[in-house]
Amino acid sequence: MDGNRRYARRKGEPVRVGHEEGFEALKRVLSFFLKLEIPHVTVYAFSIENFNRDPKEVEALMDMARVRLVEICEKGALLDRHGVQIRILGRRDLLPPDVQESCAKAEALTANNSRGILNFCCPYTSQEEMATAVRRTVETSTTDITEEMISSNLYTSASPPLDILIRTSGVNRLSDFLLWQANEDTVLHFIPPNWPDIGVVDVLPPLLSYQGEKWARGLANFLGSGSFSGKIKAE
Repeated sequence: MDGNRRYARRKGEPVRVGHEEGFEALKRVLSFFLKLEIPHVTVYAFSIENFNRDPKEVEALMDMARVRLVEICEKGALLDRHGVQIRILGRRDLLPPDVQESCAKAEALTANNSRGILNFCCPYTSQEEMATAVRRTVETSTTDITEEMISSNLYTSASPPLDILIRTSGVNRLSDFLLWQANEDTVLHFIPPNWPDIGVVDVLPPLLSYQGEKWARGLANFLGSGSFSGKIKAE
């Protein structure tokens, strides 16, 4: 969800407006994904490093979190309509107490939803997540530590491995997001629009590209397995 500030500067608006439009973009894109029955979506809403920004900007973001997180989870709202559970991932203890309460309320409102998960990373960095997972593993393990054990202690342990990562605003870096979850099959897409400008036309090509690569890998495995038999006749 990158580019809110750039969007606001381009429009000559306060940064707060960029973040508000960014939240509307989240609802728009998430609605599209859920209509496609994509069951697991993870968004990078707020980095731990973002606490170093202008205090007014940070407070504006906290104001949005107080209200908007609960808003999309209420009866009849987006997540409720699609049966999706929200999980707030990261160092929630760093958030103001009332924002922590909003996080807990949002999770409680969707706790019984079982058709999908929205991982809302706030405040988060991948390095902190990995350090926490290693610490949890060491504290509970009495055997040799494995990758699987660490994965089970990640904030995202309820979601499958990462298939597609989309980064907006024309920036070609991961910015400390889902570094452990990315794997040899993860498809990375760096797209030009700032997050508030994002639409279906921007996210559909990465989805189609992923489906094409998945189909190609499946076909290669099928042919390589020797299970294909028959004759091809050319006329």
